[in-house]
Amino acid sequence: MSKESKSRLFRKHTRKAEATYGVSTTRPQDLDPVQLRTSRRTNYNMIPEFPANYRGSLIDWCRELSSIQLHSLPEFSMNTVHVQDELNQTKDILEVIKTPPNCTGILAVDFEFHNTYSYDGFICVASVSSPTATLVVDCLLGNREFAKDWMSKMLTGKRTLKVFCGCANDIFRLQKDWSCFPFGILDLQDLFVIWRRGNLVDCTELCKSTVQKRLLERGQPILESAVIRYLTSLDMPGLAFLMEVFFPTSPVSKNTIASYADWRKRPLHPGLVHYSAIDSYFTLRIFFALYEKVGLSGVKEACERTIGKLLNRSELPRYPNNIVTTPELQWVVERLFDWRSYLAKNFDRKPQQVLSQENVPKLANELHRTSRTDVDIIAGLLRRYRVNDDFVKSARLLTAYLERDGTTLQKMRTVICHNCNKEGHVAKFCFFESVPEARKQFLERPENAEQRAKQQQRRHNNWCLNRGLNPATTICPWEPGYSDATPGVVRTGND
Repeated sequence: MSKESKSRLFRKHTRKAEATYGVSTTRPQDLDPVQLRTSRRTNYNMIPEFPANYRGSLIDWCRELSSIQLHSLPEFSMNTVHVQDELNQTKDILEVIKTPPNCTGILAVDFEFHNTYSYDGFICVASVSSPTATLVVDCLLGNREFAKDWMSKMLTGKRTLKVFCGCANDIFRLQKDWSCFPFGILDLQDLFVIWRRGNLVDCTELCKSTVQKRLLERGQPILESAVIRYLTSLDMPGLAFLMEVFFPTSPVSKNTIASYADWRKRPLHPGLVHYSAIDSYFTLRIFFALYEKVGLSGVKEACERTIGKLLNRSELPRYPNNIVTTPELQWVVERLFDWRSYLAKNFDRKPQQVLSQENVPKLANELHRTSRTDVDIIAGLLRRYRVNDDFVKSARLLTAYLERDGTTLQKMRTVICHNCNKEGHVAKFCFFESVPEARKQFLERPENAEQRAKQQQRRHNNWCLNRGLNPATTICPWEPGYSDATPGVVRTGND
């Protein structure tokens, strides 16, 4: 399928989802000024640090994984689905994921994100399934802090195995939005690869009909060799594929349109609650089906494979700017992308909301043929191509980009910087990017007190562990009571 066809299909599904499930009339980040505080810092390379010895602790957890108790789950029913929101902030809901004694608990977890009306998106809904019930958690506005604390406690617990299906994006969001570094994570995709590698014949036999259906949709031959070639290259199977393989006769199926819905809309649509609950429920059922095939050793190996995803920070979400154009237009296109990214970051929009990908080469061609210093002409072009902003102001800014006029650019940057909360520049050019004291000043802001305390605690622990000292009884050089003559002084009861 070509890029144009995929883009048209995306817009078609989005329109259908918005017509079915509605669109939020407000933006959570406007109602809650600290909603995207962490995600905005991440856009400018300010990512929370890993806890001390995080990698070693993950490896130790995998190797010490005890026996897992299998469960026979009943057919999916909404009668076992609970919704936890700001109207139901009760600790009794923890009984949903109660871990049996002397056994590793099993939970399936899935997150739903919103990334249509903001630059980098944020967590909106979480679903958790245990062998007895399924919980759908609202993660916005009035329930955001409760959900963050409750989910973080569950994900960092070491008595429970948390199963995801395609966890790379989920883990990145947890680290970025919540500064949460979970333990005991297993990705069904890794477990599937281990099963396929150990028993290709069994895997081929079970997946054959599903793979043939996929090949027919692509217009490819359904020969035996084509099926095996498809399977051996399938390292990241989706949940819909695995559901069709292991539960082909199930009356419940994934509604693909719901994945395009506006997850900010409150109250949550019953169809979206159903969709979210299905994801975690079938993730758990598929895990038990694969566990019977690979055993405990296969689960341990899959957990170790998943550690790489927990430690990976190289795949930051970025928007593709590759557009095939002529050399004469290339420099105009590059200026357009710089201008579009600037507006998108500072007004917290998706870049395509400022100027669609299809209109970039069209506008570049218009700018190449007309005067690039005439603000009125450029404002008319922006109006024609539906730029969602003040046309005159955007035209002046675009003119400065096209002329590479640094002085005018600096004067035009009159938006509020998300790093320092000052007016007159964008976060990309904020002093926080170049001054060593930037992070310290940022963390001293009142709304970042919790983040500052966590960072100070990590710094204290790392300093002590690197020197073989006990963090609980040691004072670090930057802490009150430290003496140069007696480094690593032991705390007393009066300290």
